[in-house]
Amino acid sequence: GISTNTSLEYSNKWCWDPTSRRFHHTGICDPSVAGPPFPTAKHNAYDEANHRYILKTKPPDVSHTYYHLAIEPAARYLYMYMYDTNIIYRYHLDNNVWDQHPQLPFHTAITGGLVFFPERNGLVWVSGGVVQYYNRSISQWQTVATGLFMGIRANFAIYNPVRGEILFGAGIEETAGDP
Repeated sequence: GISTNTSLEYSNKWCWDPTSRRFHHTGICDPSVAGPPFPTAKHNAYDEANHRYILKTKPPDVSHTYYHLAIEPAARYLYMYMYDTNIIYRYHLDNNVWDQHPQLPFHTAITGGLVFFPERNGLVWVSGGVVQYYNRSISQWQTVATGLFMGIRANFAIYNPVRGEILFGAGIEETAGDP
C-alpha cells in the first residue's frame, strides 16, 4: 500500500529561511489513494545545523502544495496557498503560529505558483492565465495580467534574486482562454 506518512506527494517547493537556516515544507499524502487511516497534514523543517527534520505547527488546512509556498525572510513569514480555494495562510517563523492572509479576490484555477517578490514588497500569485499581486500599501490584491497562455493546473512562479524577476508559467490540462 501507499504510505500515509509522507508529505512530499504533489509538492514541488521547499522554502529556505536564511535566519534559522532551515528549509520549510507543508504537505499531505493524497487521501484519495492512501485510504484509511487517512493521512494528516505536516509542516516539516529541515534544520541545517543538526541535519534533521523537525515537525512544526501544521497549517489549519493543507492539501497538495505544488508551488504553493512562499517565504518572506525579513518579515519572518511563510505563506501557503490552500489548494483549489482563494485562501492563503501565513505562518510566523519565530512564533510558530498560523493565521489567514487576505484572500485572493477570486478563484482562478485549482493550483498555481505563489512567490514573494522583494522588489515590490508583496506576494505574487500566478494561476490559470492570471497574475495577481498583493499591494501592501493599499492592503488588497490587484490583477496584473489576464488571459496569459498557460494551463489551469501546476503553474509555477519562482523568484530569481540575481535578476530581480519572477519566472512563471507552464501548467497542464486545458489552456485558459482556449475555446
